[in-house]
Amino acid sequence: MQNNHDQNEPTKNLSYAINKNIGKQIRYLRVRENLTQSDLAAHLNISYQQIQKYEKGSSQISAVRLVLIAQFFDVSLDYFIQNTLLMKPDDNIRSLNTALSSLNNYKIQNSIIDLINTVKRSPTLNNKNQ
Repeated sequence: MQNNHDQNEPTKNLSYAINKNIGKQIRYLRVRENLTQSDLAAHLNISYQQIQKYEKGSSQISAVRLVLIAQFFDVSLDYFIQNTLLMKPDDNIRSLNTALSSLNNYKIQNSIIDLINTVKRSPTLNNKNQ
């Protein structure tokens, strides 16, 4: 018989993955705007350590705080949700994530992510029949 701990494991893993993904998006937006964790924290009236936890995915962000962050960066709340729902646990995504994580230059990481998003939005480049 399976215990409750085993039944909660997939939910914990999914929660962690979602928190981590949203945290990466927050970091991307913050770095894109040349802000420090302290800058963003001051705007939200929280500690820079809390921003650090959000960006690492080690702390779950409330819906209200996520809305405030979206407003601050002038993105829709859908920006965070849509990118999170695109996560798929297949080998290509894991390989891409590993490759991006191995790059120590966040500007290069962000440029690659921007390129992928451009390709994703392009009807010519994103044609599944090619």
